[in-house]
Amino acid sequence: MNSEDFAHSIEADLAKLEAARQAIIAKRTKGFLAIALVVAVTLIFGLFGTSQGSPTGFLIPLFFGLIGIAICFFVFFSNGASTYRRAFKYEVVARMAKSLAPNVIYQPSRMVDSSWFKRSGLFSGNVARYSGEDYFAGRIDKTDLFFSEIHAESKHTRTDANGHTHTDYKTIFKGLFLVADFHKEFQNEVFIQPDILEKFGFLGRKIQGLGGKVERMENPEFERLFKVTASNPVEARYILTPVMQERLVELARIYSPQIRVSFRASMVFLAIPNTVDWFEANLKSPANNSAQLQTIINQLRACFGLVEQLDLNTRIWTKE
Repeated sequence: MNSEDFAHSIEADLAKLEAARQAIIAKRTKGFLAIALVVAVTLIFGLFGTSQGSPTGFLIPLFFGLIGIAICFFVFFSNGASTYRRAFKYEVVARMAKSLAPNVIYQPSRMVDSSWFKRSGLFSGNVARYSGEDYFAGRIDKTDLFFSEIHAESKHTRTDANGHTHTDYKTIFKGLFLVADFHKEFQNEVFIQPDILEKFGFLGRKIQGLGGKVERMENPEFERLFKVTASNPVEARYILTPVMQERLVELARIYSPQIRVSFRASMVFLAIPNTVDWFEANLKSPANNSAQLQTIINQLRACFGLVEQLDLNTRIWTKE
């Protein structure tokens, strides 16, 4: 499937979306003109009041001008873009997903539940805020899976020298989070995380060992990129075969060296950091813009392709 063929297949629906987009742009143009008018009137009355020598000659017009600008924003700019993007997801992205993976459902406003994020064991710290969107769930060939974009944050409270309390939120993870059936009941747990200490050589490896039992793998590139901790070294090597190590190295090259993977209770958890929101329509681009449609198709293919990249459809084991 390419963007031209897909656009042709839903031409009428894209035309409706484009009409809605044009209406939003026209409304915003009126909004900018209204704001310019409010600013101009505010300046005229403000300068006039100042010329009369009144100490509040400019403050009163400024007060009403700010109210006018706020009203303009509410009338001309609120909800339009978000409504269009939501409609685009239901009308366009959902159909793309169905064409590429017929047995996968797409729910734009849902996310992977926070319990699965915690169950992965990939991130430490308490999750104070958790949000997400673009939830996919179903089966690709033989593999059951679900994934979504998520944003997990921790809460940090501090008190300054004056006794004032400040609360900050720090991102634990933002990106694509996937859970898939590995088709084996693990007796132990295996964690693959970015190796930030390997570059320090012998000293770094010693420090690594303080955080749990670190397993050394045969692939030098894998060993450079990742740290593996496992409660059972034998099972870790059954899972992290040389081929699997190569596949994870390739994932790191394609997406990010900061990917994290864990194998727990017959499931594989994969976290791919990403600061850019996927599957989003740009209000500045026409609904049928070929480049935009192709970008989203490529993003969907990348997500569904993770099953093949991790070779999850190959049944080496059977569940007990």
